[in-house]
Amino acid sequence: MEGPLAAPRLPIHVKAVAFDLDNTLIDILHLKTRAAEAAAWALADAGMDIHPRKAARAILTIALETGIDREDIVDLYIQRKLGRHDPRFAAVGRHAYERAEDENAIAYPRAHSTLLELTRRGYTLILVTDAPRSRAVRRLQAARLSPFFRHLITIEDTIAGKTTTAPFELAANMLGVRPREILMVGDNPRLDIGTAKAFGCRTVLATYGLQPHFRSNAPEHEPGTSIQWLDELLRLLPGRQRPENPLSPCAHPPGGAAASPEATA
Repeated sequence: MEGPLAAPRLPIHVKAVAFDLDNTLIDILHLKTRAAEAAAWALADAGMDIHPRKAARAILTIALETGIDREDIVDLYIQRKLGRHDPRFAAVGRHAYERAEDENAIAYPRAHSTLLELTRRGYTLILVTDAPRSRAVRRLQAARLSPFFRHLITIEDTIAGKTTTAPFELAANMLGVRPREILMVGDNPRLDIGTAKAFGCRTVLATYGLQPHFRSNAPEHEPGTSIQWLDELLRLLPGRQRPENPLSPCAHPPGGAAASPEATA
């Protein structure tokens, strides 16, 4: 394991904690499962000749195989099922899908108390996600996490996302810190751990959100340490002497789109 983070008793010069969103702060699989179920039942109620439970599984499979943040997941299911596009079914299904997403964006246990304590200890928090900005803001707001993140980096800010070190370079520039002063917390060994390490950040793998198909034994994907619950971060990060501004609304990178006022509610 890398550096002093694997031995919490040693000094850790971390100034900022970067968090992934999906499966790190929010259970995205739960969210997408409930959204697929809601869309399937709405389509059945609207008169589409389907078995709702089978349809829900099919919609979820499309989401997992083609990209969980695609906006046309329900449309793809309808196209495959009917062999054509149906605007009425698509409108009904999308509405149910999106409403269920908002209703089921639930933070992991002890997320709020952990983030609050980290801000109290003086760490700057930043969200680094490959989700589109609009969806990231909606999930943060629905899970009541938006007040903790003054800084937000999404896929639109770097295009390539966490397949490169670009988001972490942007985070360092935005916060005015060195790479080794950033601690990245995420569930994906390749995207959250590997690229953050390549940039020089310290890393923590959130094993509670790690999906089997993301597992990796590659040395470059090995985290500095891992946690089984989010509040274990408090054991690793004892605090800074100079507190930062604790709770502020989402900020955006220079040149990026500002978060909507609703995102800070």
